[in-house]
Amino acid sequence: MSATGLEKGVDTGELPEGITKLGEETILFQADLARIFCRNGTTIWRAVERGELPPPIKLFGKNAWTPRSIIRHLEDALKSAADKRDRERGELEQRIAHLRP
Repeated sequence: MSATGLEKGVDTGELPEGITKLGEETILFQADLARIFCRNGTTIWRAVERGELPPPIKLFGKNAWTPRSIIRHLEDALKSAADKRDRERGELEQRIAHLRP
């Protein structure tokens, strides 16, 4: 892996600068994510509930993540969105083909 652990194709220009500078195994608590994403802790938790961030582990009774877990979650979400788009595009093309004489 690269020094930042981000060589898998994620456009690091779209991620908050703070997360790209961290080691991939750095422990991040909810307050850390709130600072990195310029949000409050409640917003971070709501993002977890919506599936926008991965579920945390508990460490010393606090929610914790690693940059790697967040980046993997985002990569998976991007792949799922692309797969869904391709599937829907194929279905639309099939419907259009049925309409053509």
